[in-house]
Parts: sequence; structure tokens; C-alpha cells
Amino acid sequence: SIFMDLSVNPFNGEIGVYDFRKVVVYDRNGNFVRNVVCGDMASERGFFLASVELFDKYYVMNGCDYYNDDAYSIFIDENVNIVHIDGQIAEPDNLSNERPPVRLGGRDAAKAYIFDNELYILSKRTDTIFSYNNSLQKSPRYILDYGKFVGEKRVAINGVRTYESDNILLFGLFTFSNRFAFMHEYKLTMCYMVYNKRSGKTEIIPYDVSAGKYGFENDIDGSGMSFLPMAVEGNAMYQVVDSYRFIECAEHSNSAKMKAVAATLTDESNPVLVKAVLK
Repeated sequence: SIFMDLSVNPFNGEIGVYDFRKVVVYDRNGNFVRNVVCGDMASERGFFLASVELFDKYYVMNGCDYYNDDAYSIFIDENVNIVHIDGQIAEPDNLSNERPPVRLGGRDAAKAYIFDNELYILSKRTDTIFSYNNSLQKSPRYILDYGKFVGEKRVAINGVRTYESDNILLFGLFTFSNRFAFMHEYKLTMCYMVYNKRSGKTEIIPYDVSAGKYGFENDIDGSGMSFLPMAVEGNAMYQVVDSYRFIECAEHSNSAKMKAVAATLTDESNPVLVKAVLK
């Protein structure tokens, strides 16, 4: 099996590990609970399965139709019975292949994240992020203004790293070409934005040339490594960094804490888990 995705159920603390074919479920203490084999059902329906979220008593399969790339989220129970299908284009009774493929940087799979006990679903083809509560009531939460690019299919939100906390919404912006002056290079097709809930402003996350990626600037303890979260829980954000990369960044940093951690590592050490807390 190949690890693909990890999800934590906010209602019971169960942890789900998705590996292409099934979801392996553990309790909050790491004890095995069950296997939910969902890959076969997805492939039989012509459904490309990209990720799975555990949400109360549901397993939410996020992906798209193989034939036309329409994004869908399929809600199933632990017996793999379908209880609801969310179509980002429409509300289908089933998946079909009526339209030819239209793609924007690969498959247009639906993405999902959980915040404040609600499930948020988005895709590249929509300008609205919707949420579900555990009674499966659907509500619009955010509307994205693409300005002159609306409907162009060349600028779109990307849900791979979309996270939300009490104060911010972090999301990726995808484009076929460098449409914006703030993007670091023409060849880059992705940048990251942060929406400040308190001020209502959206800002681009800076590009760190030394690290080769976008990330929040470290202005706490000197020239530390830039930070782009891989997971968010409450107001805590987490990033996993390869040990060799962490050592390399520590050499060019004024951060005493980074240097102290790097001194305990070798290139063969396990990755470093970095935690940042937003005040």
C-alpha cells in the first residue's frame, strides 16, 4: 500500500489513512478500528478518487469523473453505501461521460478540508467554497472574485493545500501562465494566498528564493526558514521538513533555536516537524 492522505475526524478523534484502495481507521490512541474498502466502488463508477475525509459517520471521497473531469464528493457509510453525492457543477444522480475532457493542470478533483466541525468542499471550476454540517446541510461560505479572469479557466483556486483557522484562510492560486507580476517565475503555475478574516484582506505569501518555495516569513527569531503549512489544527499550523533541508536552512539562519535543533540531526535523520501558532 502507498500512503496517500490522512484525515482526523473532529467528532470522535478517529484517524483515517487512505492508500488508493481503502481507508485504514484508527482510534485517537492509534489502535486499529476498521478497514473501509472504497477504491473498488470508485473505479466501478468511473470515479478518480483523490482523497478521503472522515467526517462524523461519513467517509467523504473527493475526486472527479474519469470521463469529463467534473469534480464530485461522494459521502459513504462504513459499509460503502452511498448516502449523498455533491457535484461541483450540478447535483447528479450518478456520474456520466456526456462531456469531453476539460482539464486545468491535471484532473479537476474536488478537494475538502474540515474546520470548526464542518466539511468544506471546493474545486477549480467553481468560484464558491461550500460547507456541510454533520446533518449534511449545505451552505455557501466563501465566494472568490476572479475579476477579469472569471470563467476563463486559466486562473483558479487549488484545493491541495487549503487550510483554515480562526483567523485565516490559506489557499493556492493556479494559472496556466504567469498572469500576475507577483509570481516568482514564469514557469511557476502556483502561488499561495492568505485571507485575513479580521481585516478582510487577501495577500500573496512571499516566495523564499533560498528555500525554493512560497512561505510565511519568519520574523520571530531572526532569519528562520519560511513556513508553508501542510496541516492546520485550530490556530496551530504544521510543516514537515526533510532533515537535510532543515540543516541547510539552519546554516544560513540567525535563529539560535534552528541551529540547536540542526546540531542534533544528520542527513539520515527523520523529517523535522515544525509547529507554528498564530496569536
